[in-house]
Amino acid sequence: MTGQDMAEEKFFPKTIGLDSRWILVAYCFLVIFVLLPTFLVAPLVVTVTEGNYGKIVVWLLTGVGCISFLVGALSRRLTVAEPAIATFLFLVTLIFELDWGRTSIWGSHLPLSVRPLAELIMWAMWSMFLALMSAMLGRWVRLKLRRTRVSVPSGQ
Repeated sequence: MTGQDMAEEKFFPKTIGLDSRWILVAYCFLVIFVLLPTFLVAPLVVTVTEGNYGKIVVWLLTGVGCISFLVGALSRRLTVAEPAIATFLFLVTLIFELDWGRTSIWGSHLPLSVRPLAELIMWAMWSMFLALMSAMLGRWVRLKLRRTRVSVPSGQ
């Protein structure tokens, strides 16, 4: 096994598994840095109505993307699925806070009884996709920075 193969084995482990610590870290980061400021600032500045519902969703999705990028960049293992799972748990936390189904995103062709579940599934899919892509981007940046440091020629 050459040095290049050993380096790739180090950065791309062949064992695939979930690291529950990074799920917990990502979930706590989402709650502390996204949800807590939302609840502290939102009553003072914004009331959740139909007009500014999009602003709150953009804020939450931006937080999900940034924290997923951070988890992907900080972890030493391949942690791409962990931020997506933490995002799903974060959305489960938000079920009772946001008025799912009250907005007219889906139009009037869905019955009112199905609309909240359909909207939750839609936001879960988009949020988890965003978390996966952000974590992969964070992992890529970490590998690029590490390769840049490793490939510096030594004074031979």
